[in-house]
Amino acid sequence: MELTYDKMKEDYGSIKYNNEEYIIVNEIPYYDYQYKGHNQQEYYKGIAVKLGDEIDEDGFVPAYEMKWDIKNKDEIPPCDWNSPKEITENGYYQIEEI
Repeated sequence: MELTYDKMKEDYGSIKYNNEEYIIVNEIPYYDYQYKGHNQQEYYKGIAVKLGDEIDEDGFVPAYEMKWDIKNKDEIPPCDWNSPKEITENGYYQIEEI
């Protein structure tokens, strides 16, 4: 079987940011405990893979941690998914065979 981004893109969709295309493989509400008192922040945090990154022989690609500001928790979507506030390369993600 061939390892590919196609099935992931079909299942999860993709976003474009700074002329790069990412597939968000999960996203969760996240409460940032590093802030104290009234400065505590809530945001969405997710893991993504970037289309075009080379898939190694074991199916691993670089993983990217993304963070989004929450515009309104009561709206759907609560964030502007195409405008993450931060993207950081963070480990690896294994793409499954299809």
